[in-house]
Amino acid sequence: MQAKHVIRRWWFWALSIVVLTACLTLAVSIHTARADEAELKVQLSLARAEGIPTNAAEFEAMIPQAASAENAALLYERLHGKVSWKETVQIAADNDLLFSTTPKNIAAAEALLGSRREALALVDQAVRLPKCRFDRDWSQGYAVRLPEYSEMKKAATLVLLRGSVAAVHGDPNGAIRNCQELFAVANHLRQEPMLIAHLAADSIDGMAVRHLAILAFLNRHEAPYAAALKRAVEGLPVPNLEQEHLADLSSMLTTLQICSTPEGFAKFGLQKGDVSAMEPIAPFIHNRRRATLRIVRAERAYWRALRLPDAERKWELAKCTDDINQALIAWPTCASYHNMFANDSNGGVTNRLRHWEAQHQESIALVRALSTDEIPRSIQTQDLKSPYDGKPLSYSFDGKQIVIKVSGYGDGTYKSRLTIPPS
Repeated sequence: MQAKHVIRRWWFWALSIVVLTACLTLAVSIHTARADEAELKVQLSLARAEGIPTNAAEFEAMIPQAASAENAALLYERLHGKVSWKETVQIAADNDLLFSTTPKNIAAAEALLGSRREALALVDQAVRLPKCRFDRDWSQGYAVRLPEYSEMKKAATLVLLRGSVAAVHGDPNGAIRNCQELFAVANHLRQEPMLIAHLAADSIDGMAVRHLAILAFLNRHEAPYAAALKRAVEGLPVPNLEQEHLADLSSMLTTLQICSTPEGFAKFGLQKGDVSAMEPIAPFIHNRRRATLRIVRAERAYWRALRLPDAERKWELAKCTDDINQALIAWPTCASYHNMFANDSNGGVTNRLRHWEAQHQESIALVRALSTDEIPRSIQTQDLKSPYDGKPLSYSFDGKQIVIKVSGYGDGTYKSRLTIPPS
């Protein structure tokens, strides 16, 4: 009897310890969760105070409003289906028209332009309007659709073809006016504060600058072309890193919230095989609230780092990116897609400015080379230093082609050799 009594007492104390431990663990867990939730609210409040939107509604509120009568986006939206990719390839080859102004080539270009009057008219109307605000569902996070960008770029090639036709008919003002339309299209794109929009804008700017350079090269005795090229290059805007990354935090938090359920993955169009096998167990292994807190802190630090000098920015951004990547382990599927499309671990933001500066230096060199009737065999480039290694860019002209090279680039994403006429 005494032995049974002792056993019962031990079981009582053992169960008591288990229950007490469980209660303490639960209490600590609740306290920690409340502390994390409170800290998350503080961090989100600080982010907002710093000008960083934390959700879709806050981001949308930062895009300037535009009345219908002044909103070019309504016209760009109507470009869908007006120019095909196949035609774009043909249009992009309009150098054949500039370098081979045969009656056949001119007739083909004019026929294509005639069949696409509606698209050209839409662009002509759009560039006269001051604002551009697209109606988007920002609550979709990374899944928000941006179809207008490719349509605008295709239409831009059509506008350049029209400029080429004007040039071959001896109308420099018409040719220049078409190039200037592209700068207006690019400025419209920059009104949407997202990196992809600004990259598309830079691409369209580049198309117009190269086109003006080719026109100035081929018509070197016509001063308006060189003058227009100079004005265009002087007016190119330096990338605004804060604008380009304004949506980063809100898009990420919105996406993570969506991708916390199977229904959310379906909304993204992901099939069962696209979802990581770790997804069902990830929330039990990783504390998603704490991971969210880490992401917000890292994004705030990332935002501050964007304002740092080039040399300091690279390392600060790398640390922030590593923090974000570590936190995203709590959402395995989102982590893989983030690494594919939005990861900056290779220093893309720092290289963004370097690539732009390299292209700008090339454009300045083109202005110098094409500012006189006779293209010089050499020009002054000591002040045009590579943003990669600080060496002056190289320039040569063999009587047929201008070749400009920027040295020292290392990541392979920038083409270091510019030729006019194109190779």
